[in-house]
Amino acid sequence: AAILFHQFFEGMALGARVARVNFKRRLHIWVLDLVYALAAPVGIAIGLGISSVLAKNEETYLIVDGVFQGLSGGILLYVSLVHMLKEELSRPEFANGGALLWIVYSGFLLGCISMGIIGIWA
Repeated sequence: AAILFHQFFEGMALGARVARVNFKRRLHIWVLDLVYALAAPVGIAIGLGISSVLAKNEETYLIVDGVFQGLSGGILLYVSLVHMLKEELSRPEFANGGALLWIVYSGFLLGCISMGIIGIWA
């Protein structure tokens, strides 16, 4: 259920971003959609394959798990901060700062805090 919930909102965000970009060819949209549709099942298959080979309490498993968790978190932070947030904040509405910019920053911070709290039980 958590994967479906996450994929739904991630798909909505990707759809909004793709809708704003003016691709010259529709093939680009189809490729993006295909990569998005295949990313989760391929990632799940890789994770299941690795976890079935290694025992859960082995030191090797813990190292591999930590490396994959670190990579996932790092990629998430990089994409969200460098690509998505920078792109959103470069729009003309945010040029002069003001209340709207503070609302966006507050929402971003609230989302980070919420995900951190949810992560306690993950």
